[in-house]
Amino acid sequence: MNARPVCPRLCRECPFRRASAPGWLGESMGDPWDFLSSFAHGEAPLPCHMRINWSRPDAQRQASTAALCRGALTMLRNECYLPRDAALAEVARAVETDRITVFANRNEFMQHHFNEHLIAAMREDRMRKARPR
Repeated sequence: MNARPVCPRLCRECPFRRASAPGWLGESMGDPWDFLSSFAHGEAPLPCHMRINWSRPDAQRQASTAALCRGALTMLRNECYLPRDAALAEVARAVETDRITVFANRNEFMQHHFNEHLIAAMREDRMRKARPR
């Protein structure tokens, strides 16, 4: 991985922020465990959700070059975890821990964002949209 910048500050809407709206995960709305798994819990870079326009055809290119999510990296540091990828670990080392503003670990993240009714509704909506007409 090439070194990528980290967002200069924690976004107000960052899902890793303790004050985030419960269940709100940006464009990845749905199961919070799927959201955490999407960046292999620190083994893959997670771009800042505010830096990508997911409705554009070049969204994947944007995601591959966008600044990294400060909240995700902070939560990794809060857990005393560094990615195995040397470049990503170097970026993570530069982020300070912050257990006051950001969740201390995945369990806190899950407790805050898990809402089985919301998740079921989101899955149903995805299934409905995926059905051929």
